[in-house]
Amino acid sequence: MAKTIKKYSRIALIIGLLIVLVGSYMFIPEIKAGTLDERQVKLSDSRIGQAGVDYIFQADESAATALKCIKVEFCQAATGSCTAPTTMDWGNVDTGNSSDWDTGNFTYASWAILSSTTNSITATTTEGAGEALGNDGVFVFGNITNDSATSTYYAKIYTYSDQNCSAEVDTGTVAFAVFSGVTVTATVAESLNVTVNASTCDSLMTAGTDKPSTTTTVPFGTIDATTFYNSCQRIDIDTNASDGYTATVYKTQALTSGGDIIADGDCDGSCATSTDEEWSNTANAGFGYCMKDHTLSAAQVADADWATYNCGAGTEHYKVISNTSGDAETIMSSGSATTTNKAYIGYRLNVDGAQVAGTYSTTIIYVVTPKY
Repeated sequence: MAKTIKKYSRIALIIGLLIVLVGSYMFIPEIKAGTLDERQVKLSDSRIGQAGVDYIFQADESAATALKCIKVEFCQAATGSCTAPTTMDWGNVDTGNSSDWDTGNFTYASWAILSSTTNSITATTTEGAGEALGNDGVFVFGNITNDSATSTYYAKIYTYSDQNCSAEVDTGTVAFAVFSGVTVTATVAESLNVTVNASTCDSLMTAGTDKPSTTTTVPFGTIDATTFYNSCQRIDIDTNASDGYTATVYKTQALTSGGDIIADGDCDGSCATSTDEEWSNTANAGFGYCMKDHTLSAAQVADADWATYNCGAGTEHYKVISNTSGDAETIMSSGSATTTNKAYIGYRLNVDGAQVAGTYSTTIIYVVTPKY
């Protein structure tokens, strides 16, 4: 009888210990992931259906934790279950170009794509101790094809301290939009609206023949030599991004007809993508642009010289447009949220008598990047 009592006593003791352990576990505080701050995603090309696009992510890591895994989900909605954009494709995703990575934080060579699913991409590092994202840390997922529908989509970022991608450290969501000729980025639950408007240059530029634009074209038509031709558009940007935005412009190539091009020229001296110069002599051929804020607009054009030498000024200056996204020049910016940013961009074209006959064309791309 005594042995039986001892047996049941041991069982009761074991059960009691289990209850204590379970009860103790219930009082362990839940560890929640932090929020990635100053986060954004910039697309190298915003055109719908465009292939080979780099998605360049940047953020501040709230916890100084060494990371070993990063996962990004691409979703149609900011909240709820994640359904991937219908035709967006990352089947051949890679880590992009090393020059786009922030080598001060992450080491490009040590990060590689681990896996991809119907709505996510995961990358891990071979650095045994991991690497901290730090402030303004950058990582890139490249060779992605944009969705074919003009819309706003969402990228949900998760960072982990283990290579099994289970110990979550920080998280954050950003929004991005794709549409013809414009790249737009924004963060989750924030708003961003970009509109390219048709305009005339009659009251904007000081000399030359006005060629009215449309929302999607700058039609100079048939032109004569040694004559200035002008075509203008107005860009409207609204965003409630707390740190404002930047807007840049570049073109896909020089104005080209078969094997012939219209050179960008030097204005009246030495204008370039980042250097403005007067251009009033019709003997100087080329293709360039000037900028001017819309009346009462809170927009801030990037080059301080536009404040004095803008389109329509007594002495107006011009720049040429880069042929690559890497040298895209900032044309508008704001350091805070805004609902009134509007600016005119005035394109000027002039050829000399030796320019080969033909129909010349290129594509202008505006890139708008908010920052939160």
